[in-house]
Amino acid sequence: NKLSFVKQMGVMGGLIGLAGVLVVKLAQWSASLNQVAAGQRVLNEVQEEGKRRAMEEQESLKRLHRVMHDTTASMDLRLEAMNKLNSAIPNLNAKINSETGAVKENTKAWEENFKRLQAYYEVEGARAKLAELGRKKVDAILKLQQKEDAYANTNVDIPTRPVTSGGAVMGGQAQGAIGQAGQRAAAKQERDKADKELKDIIAQEDALYNKFGSKLYGENK
Repeated sequence: NKLSFVKQMGVMGGLIGLAGVLVVKLAQWSASLNQVAAGQRVLNEVQEEGKRRAMEEQESLKRLHRVMHDTTASMDLRLEAMNKLNSAIPNLNAKINSETGAVKENTKAWEENFKRLQAYYEVEGARAKLAELGRKKVDAILKLQQKEDAYANTNVDIPTRPVTSGGAVMGGQAQGAIGQAGQRAAAKQERDKADKELKDIIAQEDALYNKFGSKLYGENK
């Protein structure tokens, strides 16, 4: 009967509305995950680059270390290498016995120095990345403004059933309406894409600030 039909339609409307809410929530959750991934990605890049640069510098120090231990080299050359290492590596405290030529040093200082170098280069990398992200952020903001304007300009009233005075659908007008609707959908897609790009940049900035904090502002040692 009519009442039953109305109830059924009400239930269907409620289900459709619930499905719409779930779609929106799913989209928001997916966007949040994408931003987390963007933040983690930039952290990984900075940390990998910091590790690479620390390894390069450590290898350079190891070449001096070989000279310091080389008993076939002159004492002056060995002492020069020793002094450079003591200056570069905190608490190394290397010494060469003038009589035997044997070397005494704090070997644990090498591991601590690598950690120090990696932390140093990570902060330097984060600073450089933030400067790069700052430039990209300005471009992304301007791009989003352009896409929002383009989307707003498609916000025109489009008749859903363009008809003639006799009631027949006007083919050309209908096609124009469909075309305008397509343009609006495409403009929205472009706007949403630009919005995502900006949010990803902000997420990367936040990840770097949260990870390195005040180290980004003061002297990096």
